Formats: sequence, structure tokens, C-alpha cells
Amino acid sequence: MNSKGIEIPTFGGSGRARVHRPLLAPTLAVLAVGLALGLSGCGSTPNGPSPAQLMGTVSASPCQPVQRQGDPPCPAVPGLRLEFRGRHRVVSVRSNAKGAYKVALAAGTYQVVVMAGFAHQPQTVQVRSGQHLTLNLVYDSGIR
Repeated sequence: MNSKGIEIPTFGGSGRARVHRPLLAPTLAVLAVGLALGLSGCGSTPNGPSPAQLMGTVSASPCQPVQRQGDPPCPAVPGLRLEFRGRHRVVSVRSNAKGAYKVALAAGTYQVVVMAGFAHQPQTVQVRSGQHLTLNLVYDSGIR
């Protein structure tokens, strides 16, 4: 034992260290509690940043070969897949039967891409934690 009362392993004639077993059980218990507490903090925490909520509708334009001023707007398009491409992740959602979408995103900057058969210029959106934004998207229908 040293001056603080801690058992120090010693080497006997066999050349193997002798371990003081009474310290082993409390040490393992402390490690198990620490691991459990550490793992319980994984995932989202009540005090952690809340995701941003982004919602809107998706419509195609033009919706007829000739559109005149005063024509009704093109209707929203159901079933379109949207990709929100961030720095480290891509989130995909589909517009519902009414052409609306809603997505939760971590804070950051995203390129929004409408995954349709025609070219679509990606749109950039920046969101902050807890923010609620409406972003209505229009993509080129290809009608000429």
C-alpha cells in the first residue's frame, strides 16, 4: 500500500502482478454508470436545438401552351419528390394529394431540388433552429 491507502499491484515470484480485487467491483460499477449516463444523452435532448419546419406547395408552370395575364394560376402538383441537399445530409419528401409538403431540417443551408422530369433550377434556402418558413416552389413543366 502507498501512503494514501491505495493497493499497488506487486510482482511475486511468478512474475505476474497481483490485482487487489476489492477495487475492481467499484471501478466497474462507476464505469457502467458513466456509460449509461453517456448513452442516455445520445440523440435529441430537451434543451438541444430544435429543427426548422419548412412547408409550402409545389406547382408546375406553365400549365397550358399559352398563358395569358389573368389566367388562373397553375394548380399544385401532388406526388412530386423534393430533395433538400445540405452540407452533410439529404432529406427527401413528397408533396401530398394537395401538392403541399412539410419537412423538418437541422439548421443550415440547403439546395432545394424538385425531382421532376424537366430541368429545375435548384433554389437555396437557409434555415435556423426552431424557425418556421413557407417556401412555395414552382418548376418548369416543359409545356411550350
